[in-house]
Amino acid sequence: MGFEVMADDSGGRYNPTIDSLKGFLIVLVVVGHCITQSLADNALRWAIYSFHMPVFIGLGGFLLNHNGLRSGGLSGIWRRYGTRVIVPWLILFIAYTFMVHARDPLSLGLVADAILMPTYHTWYVPVFLFFVAIASFISRTALFPAMIVATSIGAAVMIAFGMGNYPGIWPGKMSLDPRYFTMAPYFFFGLWLRQSGSLGAGRWGLGLAMVAGVAVEVCFFRHVDAVQIIPNLLLNFALVSTFPWLFSVNVRVPLLQLIGWNSLYFYLWHPFIIAISKRMFYKWLPEASATLITVILIFVVMFIGLALIQRSRLLLLVSGAQARRKNHPDAPLAGQQRPLAG
Repeated sequence: MGFEVMADDSGGRYNPTIDSLKGFLIVLVVVGHCITQSLADNALRWAIYSFHMPVFIGLGGFLLNHNGLRSGGLSGIWRRYGTRVIVPWLILFIAYTFMVHARDPLSLGLVADAILMPTYHTWYVPVFLFFVAIASFISRTALFPAMIVATSIGAAVMIAFGMGNYPGIWPGKMSLDPRYFTMAPYFFFGLWLRQSGSLGAGRWGLGLAMVAGVAVEVCFFRHVDAVQIIPNLLLNFALVSTFPWLFSVNVRVPLLQLIGWNSLYFYLWHPFIIAISKRMFYKWLPEASATLITVILIFVVMFIGLALIQRSRLLLLVSGAQARRKNHPDAPLAGQQRPLAG
């Protein structure tokens, strides 16, 4: 999920805040996926979906090694992400797509739809890598204009095709996943923020995010149509603007750090446990109870799986998990890049 290194400016030091934040966002991803009610029917899911993935995308842009990316070109993208991101995602993509369309006849149309409109959670990696590919062609001085263009296009797509409980001017699905456009503002804002050397909004950003978050939640109870786009944009820009300040503070939450270090693994594979749980618990238990049980089950099973996977290089490659750190828990693996996810 965001998959870049932060080694060029960090002097090789490991910042535990990064993995703690990633781990927290992964927990929100899991909780959001375990709630089966629609966004319009569940205030908690509405709140989670208003910021968790935009912030993750923004984090990916913020931690991107833009200089290294520019010098490597498109071939450098494969070298950076091929085995540790693209391979596990491709395996997951094929497995999950065929699981969802098990009863549908295989056709080129089905494959095309699965790529252009990725199923469920499989959208993140291609969207992120699409942004990375664009960023590889943009000079440092052009990042601010790129952010403005990305924000304008993203807002236009939100207005045209809807978001939240706003159906849009032209209701209906696009032929391309709208997140290729609606997530771009946060990625390029994070990228510009880091490369510009800006100190961001710091604690003021958290204050603005709280105010915008309240406004977003008000939109859950009062249908305000396209107006809800404004507090949504403000919320996520404000949160991303806190990164320079946030990463100057060492936040160590060991369990979240472990999840964050292996965020790609947790992100890719948790929906399979949800699918099983829906057959076992959701039909017989209240929504809240089934959700809580499923969240706990996911992390118990996946932590056990992680312990077994880390014994095999092949399983690490396939799953997207990271090798266990053998030295101090706050130190990165020697000679290994610090990934944002997985």
